[in-house]
Amino acid sequence: MAAVLFLWYTITLFSALEAATLPALTCNVTKLDDNSIKLQISPKQSFPECQTSWEDQERTVLVDIKANYNKSIVKTAQNDSVELHVCKDFLLYKVECWKYGRDLTAVCEVNCTLLMAEAPPKDNGFPTWGIIGITLGIIFIFGLIFILGIKTILKQNNRGSQTHRFQSSQPPTHGEADAIMDNLKNEQVSTDASPFLPEKADPENPEDVRLTPFSGCNREPTSA
Repeated sequence: MAAVLFLWYTITLFSALEAATLPALTCNVTKLDDNSIKLQISPKQSFPECQTSWEDQERTVLVDIKANYNKSIVKTAQNDSVELHVCKDFLLYKVECWKYGRDLTAVCEVNCTLLMAEAPPKDNGFPTWGIIGITLGIIFIFGLIFILGIKTILKQNNRGSQTHRFQSSQPPTHGEADAIMDNLKNEQVSTDASPFLPEKADPENPEDVRLTPFSGCNREPTSA
């Protein structure tokens, strides 16, 4: 008999210690896109060996996880959450488990009038960080294209300058040399063919004649 009492006392003590280490449960109420109401218990707990239920203010069980429930009110039910077709101002979440030595509860209170008047959260199916990532990616791509284009233009200009300098440093070709010589010959012929005629210094005096380099050769001798 003493051994049984000792065993019972030990189990009760360990159960009480385990229950004391459990965090306090809280309830969060949100309105979904289809105007249904979701009640979520946090932190999420798993009570496979315990009985969980949801009760209204009159202690009427609306949801019993291990039993049937009214599907006209309850949309879905899990151990730590429930979705309702209608809003309830008060619900009590209860976990009954003999090993803890006490019930774990969480109160879900909400003003259904205000909650139902609010618009449901909009979800466009694409997170904000995705839009930011795409924008940064587009900016990066355009910046890379711009930098590569500038480098290509500078490289082409540098190649063109080197080609021009190389062509300028080369000696004239045979055809260019012949053209230069022809120009020089034409200038020499034009210079040699220029007439050197005597010029009169005074039109009133026919004897006053200015000699040019070839005028002495062409002048007729005068008789004494």
